[in-house]
Amino acid sequence: MRLDVFDAIELFGGYCRWWLQEEILARHLRQELQELPAPTLADLPTRPGGCWIVMVNPAQSDYPYLRPVFLVPLVWQRGGQQQESRLPSSLRQLAERIRQETRLTGWQLGFPDNQEFQNTDLRKLDDWTWDSGWAALTAGLLLADAGIRPKPQVWASAVLDSQGHLKPISNPREKIAYAQELGATHFFLPDTQLSTVQRDLPGGRISLASIDKRTETDKPASILKSYLQELRFKPSPTDSFEERRQFYMQPFQWNGEDRIEYYRSHLLNDVAQRVRDLLPPELQKGPTQLVSIVSGSPELVWLTAKAIQATQCLLLCTELPKAPDAIRCGFDDPSTVEFAKFPEDPDEEMIREMARLLNKFVQQGPQVSLVIDTTPGQKRMSWALQHIARERFPETFLINITSQSERKDGRNQPIPGTERPLCWQGKSWPFENISLSSNL
Repeated sequence: MRLDVFDAIELFGGYCRWWLQEEILARHLRQELQELPAPTLADLPTRPGGCWIVMVNPAQSDYPYLRPVFLVPLVWQRGGQQQESRLPSSLRQLAERIRQETRLTGWQLGFPDNQEFQNTDLRKLDDWTWDSGWAALTAGLLLADAGIRPKPQVWASAVLDSQGHLKPISNPREKIAYAQELGATHFFLPDTQLSTVQRDLPGGRISLASIDKRTETDKPASILKSYLQELRFKPSPTDSFEERRQFYMQPFQWNGEDRIEYYRSHLLNDVAQRVRDLLPPELQKGPTQLVSIVSGSPELVWLTAKAIQATQCLLLCTELPKAPDAIRCGFDDPSTVEFAKFPEDPDEEMIREMARLLNKFVQQGPQVSLVIDTTPGQKRMSWALQHIARERFPETFLINITSQSERKDGRNQPIPGTERPLCWQGKSWPFENISLSSNL
């Protein structure tokens, strides 16, 4: 549909400075130019739900006043203000398809929150093709639901048709050139076009990467995995605890080591302080010696050690760790951590060896309180530690840290900040109707 420049200015509203050529802005909006600065990456919506489609002028003869390439900033809002009704019907259809594909039906697509978009109305742009916005809109919705902000330096353009096939995008070189012009650092496009574009655009200041349909599942989060991992904004350790926790709990795939390192650098101190505040007075004084068990989740023992202010740690294990420094790095003083191997079977031998190791650890260490952590490891190991404490260290405190969890990817994932310590002395048994001997 052809629009003259005056109608376009009235309907585009806040998009004028994104879409119109500089000379058109200067000629028709001279008085408003100070309120319409040239768009930058900093102007993109970066709250959870923000997204942006990179578009090529759909018809130069119909829209001679448009830039050759421009961005369409949009925002997913939960419930929203029904702004979606002012979008072109073809874009609304794409938004609805994305909601169905992601099964996130409680969101509406609308304009950025700025006042300049208050009267924007794009319904007359129904002849524009919006399909290449599939990747950007889908990723924006997934991040919105996870409560994670997007990074404005990361762009994408990809078409997924209704049959689930990735299609080539039009004008990839022009889109990438505009991304470079505005300062984007990454551009994702279909894998079938990546090699051709890289050959035609050697060098440059932007990293090109592919969206690959050959994944384990057809779920959008799986198809867009690499894009999502780059797009998500990693909070700093000083951002709010809730934002840091949201990032940690995100449903997108993590590298296991990255997840543990993020917990250590962004959550551990705060979670440990919360646990410390809930400890009995005897365990808040410090310093202490800690005995625990090595597991596949080193953050469990890091948390206990930091919460009780442990000055020496003995970590029991059935096999000595291949990378002990990866475990030691989570302690305030890695040099105070030692490992000791014990046999897993049979139970009697395991208990005897555990007891010998604990005796040696206590005798060689400073005369401070001993705390035994029963959180990591198998249940039978925890029962063994309880048995040893009752028989040989009756005044020693045992601790077990529990937390609420959320079901993700078929498993229960602990929620940082919901931890609660259960503490008792070796001479006591806090669990009613559970026989100690029957569990060994």
